[in-house]
Order: sequence, then structure tokens, then C-alpha cells
Amino acid sequence: MKYQALLIVSFIFGISSCQNEVTPESITKDFIQKMAQANCNEAKTLTSGDATNYVESIIETGCSTFESNLKFVKCETSEETAKCECEEERDGISVNFNYYFKKQDGAWTISSIEGGATPEDIIKGFLQFLADGECEKAKTLSIGNAITYIDELKSQGCTSYASTIESIECSSSNTSSNCTVLEIRDNTKLSFSFELIPGGGLGSRISSIKGGINPEVVVYDFVSALAEGDCSTAKKLSTGNARESIQATIDAGCDSYNTEITSVECELNDDLAECTCNEVRDGMDMIYDYELQKIDGEWKVSNFSKQMDDLDFGE
Repeated sequence: MKYQALLIVSFIFGISSCQNEVTPESITKDFIQKMAQANCNEAKTLTSGDATNYVESIIETGCSTFESNLKFVKCETSEETAKCECEEERDGISVNFNYYFKKQDGAWTISSIEGGATPEDIIKGFLQFLADGECEKAKTLSIGNAITYIDELKSQGCTSYASTIESIECSSSNTSSNCTVLEIRDNTKLSFSFELIPGGGLGSRISSIKGGINPEVVVYDFVSALAEGDCSTAKKLSTGNARESIQATIDAGCDSYNTEITSVECELNDDLAECTCNEVRDGMDMIYDYELQKIDGEWKVSNFSKQMDDLDFGE
């Protein structure tokens, strides 16, 4: 009977030990949970080396909560090292991480972390939330001025709209990522400049958003303002030679005139744009060329001129 009792106790102790065993998989899940709850200092105790630096950088930029839906964790383990692949949904965006482990004094620690969302992924998710009218979700991906931008949208109702992202181009450094985005909203082409800084559950957060008005819209507003005799508005949309021309128009009285804009077409080259505007002005077909520059994220008309028909003077 004593022998059977010892067997039973040993069996129960063995089950309990297995259940309480600390494995790379259990540490990965614990780490993600602590980070999601903004317990970054506790998460840091599970790390070493590069992974510790990873957590410290997040603490420096603001350890904030995020929604986490863990899809799976798959680990490959050897005697002294392990690698855990993790698929997760954070704040509504799918991300993949690799967690690398080393044993220190017989205990597993996360030694490095790879993966997360790219700036492009974060911007796509952000714009999709806005298009769906979900400003609060977009806010979870934001910090600083970007939150102010969303609050302004909320004050206007944060309504949904049709959105197609034409392109996202990013350049990144250790401290930030800067991205240019071309988007079509409800058949209007828009250009945005995004800045992202390290932090948040996805690795980066949107800190600044500028623009939203594409060169075509600026040209349209510029021409319309001049036609309406509103030179002050046209001047705000201009810079350089164009601004000087508008000032001369103001000095001359800035008279209004009749015009119908039939088309505006632009070609973009980084922070420069060349546009052609077709008008019917006082019953006459006219074509104007416009040059624009992006200054602090906003397009400004820098120069404009009227296309002249070829004149045939004969021989």
C-alpha cells in the first residue's frame, strides 16, 4: 500500500511539474500578455541582450496598452537555444514575430526579437480604419499630432468613405520613418506625408500627418480663387514667382472673371509636380502650365504660365 501511495504521489507531482514547466512557448505568451497590458518592466525581466534593448526603446517612447489576439505560437527547441514563431493580431493589424531564446544559468530568456508591422502595414491599417469610419481604432495607432488630426475628423463626424491606396513610399532611419502616400478618396486623389516613430504594440506609431490635398485640387482651388477675385486665397496657395505674380495682381485690383475649368492633369516627381489646366475663359479655350512644390507637406503653386499657340508669320 505504501508503494502504491508513493507511486500516486509521484505521478501527481510529475503532472504538476509538467503543468508548471517554463518553456519558450509559455514565456512567449507571458511576454506578449505583459506588453499588451503595458507592463513593460515586467516583460523586460523575461529578456536579455538585444531583446532587453527592444523593450527599453518601447519604454522610452511610451509603453502603452494594445489589443492582442494571439493566433498561434510554434517553437523549435534545442538544448541551449530556441526559436518561437508567432502570428498575432495587434490593434486589428496582423503581425508576425520571431522570438529567439538562450539559456542563462539554466533558465530560458528571450535574447532577440524580429518582425512586427512595417510602416507600410501600419499606414494601410490606419487608412482602412478611417475609411470604415472607425476613428477610435485609428487612434490606437497614433501619437501626438496624429491624434489631433483624428480628433478633428471625429468632430466632423468621422464618416466612412471609399478608399483606394495607389502607393506608399517610405524611407526609414533609427529614429523615424517618413512615408508619402497617394490615396483616392471618393474619386478624389489625395497626397499625404506620414511620420512614424518607434513605440506601441506594432513597433511604430504615426506621429504626424500632413497634406491630404493633391496637386490637382490645389491648382483647381488656385484658379477658382483668381477667377472669383479672391487673391488672398490664391496667395496662400502659392510660393516663389507665383506668389509675386499674385501680389502684382492684388496691387492691380484683383478683378474677377468668368472661367470654366474643364480638366487638370498633373505629373508628380517626389516633392515637385507639373500640371496642365484647361479652361474656357470668357468664351476662349486656354491652357495654363503650373509648377508646384511640396513645402512642409503641403502643395504650393510656384510658377504658372499660359501656353501660346504657334504663330505662322509666313516667309
